[in-house]
Amino acid sequence: MDSRCQGRHKHAETFGHSKLLSQAELWTWEESQRVLDGIMAIKHNLKIEAYPIKKGPGRPVKGHVPYDRSKIVPARTESLPHPGDDFRAKPHRQSNCPSCKSNRARDDWEHTREIGECSYPYDSPKIWECDACLWRDPRQSQHLREPGKCEYAAKPSRAHAPRRGRHPRDPATPASEEPTAGLPGTIEGRELGAEAEDEAEVEAERIKAGSPLAEGDDPSHQPSRSSTDPRGSGETVRNTDPRRRTPTPRPPEEERPYAPDEWRNFDISRALRVLRTSHQGNIRLVLRKLHIRWWHAQTSTMQRLLKRVGLPKEVLALIPEIVDTCEACRSWAKVRPDSVAQAEMADTFNQQVEADLMYVHKYIIWHMIDRCTRWHAGQLVPDRDEDTLIDALDDCWVKLHGAMKELIMDGELGIAKSKKAGDYMKRKGIKYVPRAPEQHARMIERHGAFLRDVIHRMQAQAKS
Repeated sequence: MDSRCQGRHKHAETFGHSKLLSQAELWTWEESQRVLDGIMAIKHNLKIEAYPIKKGPGRPVKGHVPYDRSKIVPARTESLPHPGDDFRAKPHRQSNCPSCKSNRARDDWEHTREIGECSYPYDSPKIWECDACLWRDPRQSQHLREPGKCEYAAKPSRAHAPRRGRHPRDPATPASEEPTAGLPGTIEGRELGAEAEDEAEVEAERIKAGSPLAEGDDPSHQPSRSSTDPRGSGETVRNTDPRRRTPTPRPPEEERPYAPDEWRNFDISRALRVLRTSHQGNIRLVLRKLHIRWWHAQTSTMQRLLKRVGLPKEVLALIPEIVDTCEACRSWAKVRPDSVAQAEMADTFNQQVEADLMYVHKYIIWHMIDRCTRWHAGQLVPDRDEDTLIDALDDCWVKLHGAMKELIMDGELGIAKSKKAGDYMKRKGIKYVPRAPEQHARMIERHGAFLRDVIHRMQAQAKS
């Protein structure tokens, strides 16, 4: 459509009319849509010219097929590599070199290295040991995922690092990068690591068919003819009714509805076969899928479950990286405790004591802790009045251990602004140290959280 003005209407005279000029700055929806359509058409034409679309079926995944490395052209030896493109080469869009035409790295293995055609004839190609990388298979395929061997391997500096050495020591470093990070449990109707599970199952069936019955195995546990599909598919049918001896008829596989996201038929034995192999890339894929299927289980839970089935330590050592790089788990992770350096440190009992009020359901608990020995004591109080808090301080601590030198609390009104509480502490020789606004006594707050958690667990145990 020709969008140029045909001169069939009168144009607005905006000279000297600022109000009309400001109204003309607003485009109509039709004008905006035409501008956007033109931009999209230009981008589409440039993309087709630079990267022509090849019609036909897409290339299948070939990660399990060895790549012919003899076809990779080595670097030319007439000169050393120099920065920038070779001046004799054609522009990337007009080049016949597949890597130059796709704007790939100068050490890509598909460069032709021909003078006048390739932009990087003197650069040595990067040849990965991973066949899936050389075939350019997607990230969820069977890559090795080992540093130096695979393009999708994480950098060692971003991997999980456990705590080492004796105290005092630095905390464990969580992983910030992992080869399978961000992959969902199902991709285009296929579960994560399904190709590796299929290959492991075929290998197990081959070994089982080629080897005799092991000593001690019960032949009655082998699938008999009466326990298979009567239609001839050879598939075992579970008979849940013990009163029936005939198998339940089941439609053939091609007539069953395909449900790629159906997780009720999950078989853990298929995943364990892969975890017992030495292919680190497939192991990471299966661990990622198990972490998602087990409702984002924590590191300790996964390690405890998989350790009981006899998996090696090398597999268990990969679990922290899987959990640390899970986006859902990182979104709901608890905030780590702050590292606070203090210039003073209590070295004797009853020198510095922290106190606070804790609320559990409808109850109020007054509890105190000694900074040096971590001695923790508490009692129930009916309210927050100054008389109640003074009696709790005296009964819970002063009568048993004597008056402390310093009492550290937040801005509790029953103590901080009470004249009676001030007179009591002055008479006992107690120095009151209030915390600044929006700050808390960290030690007593943390022990209060522990105490509250123990109370909730005991209540849940009593109700069960």
